[in-house]
Amino acid sequence: MRTSALLCAILTTLSPGLADAQSDDGPRTREAEEAVAAARAGGTILLCRHALTSRFSEREPIDYSDVASQRRLSPAGEEQSRQIGRALRDQGILIQEVVSSPMDRAIRTAALMVGAPRIDSIWHTNDGNYDGPAREHRRRALSVSVPAGNRLIVSHISTMKSVVPEVDGRVSEGDCVVLRPEGEGHDVIGIVPAQAWSREASGYHRPGPSMAEIIASLASAGQRWRGAPVVEVAPG
Repeated sequence: MRTSALLCAILTTLSPGLADAQSDDGPRTREAEEAVAAARAGGTILLCRHALTSRFSEREPIDYSDVASQRRLSPAGEEQSRQIGRALRDQGILIQEVVSSPMDRAIRTAALMVGAPRIDSIWHTNDGNYDGPAREHRRRALSVSVPAGNRLIVSHISTMKSVVPEVDGRVSEGDCVVLRPEGEGHDVIGIVPAQAWSREASGYHRPGPSMAEIIASLASAGQRWRGAPVVEVAPG
């Protein structure tokens, strides 16, 4: 038993990555990798909590038109949003639809990540009734298929939790959960912490064209060349 413990300690010292793989972060890292890979393939919904905010005490009900009464993104939150957007683009993760709650911090997060969002009030619960009629609308929204690319929705933790309980205690500001709509519901693929998008982007290399694509491109170029007009040049 002592020999086994000593060997484990030596391996941990020499291979810190081994310790990381055996830590609690291992499954979470794999979960994020699988979720990012699914987003690359398309057809998913990225349901994200707004980015980092400044400390501010809000009172409900909130006047959406009065931005000064709302908790807003901090400078770090604005940069966090930009970084996530860059990481999405670097990996070729296409966002075809952008949706946001009416809160300024959610709108700003979406705009800095991808672009101006469509505002949908179901993604912010202004009266504290998370089990109200809007909950069923949210459930239906997460079941609608994504015909091309991915759909980005920026919301708030309690509103997210009302339809995706898996985020409870696991999603900080700027984190996302990647879902696959399934007609009558949705499948949770995994949670992606904000910094994981950039980590995955740093090790990602876009695949080059396939052999079939190369052959098709060459064939197309050959056809254009054969169809080009012949220009006769008179001898000088």
